[in-house]
Amino acid sequence: MLTTKWEPNKMLDTKLDAISDYLCDNGFDICDNCGQLTDEDEMMHAYAYNGYEHWGEPLHSECSVCYENYS
Repeated sequence: MLTTKWEPNKMLDTKLDAISDYLCDNGFDICDNCGQLTDEDEMMHAYAYNGYEHWGEPLHSECSVCYENYS
């Protein structure tokens, strides 16, 4: 007989991982300035740039509201 111990913290981590995976897969991101969950189309990203091309993961991402207020 298989017995499992219920671990509430592990269950919570699993649910949070599932929620974050869903949000990332469906085009949402978190603003690095204000922490607001924002649609990917409304985000401004700063990438590494060598003078010729952009590459890699964004170095900094912010929502359009922060971009307008702080630039």
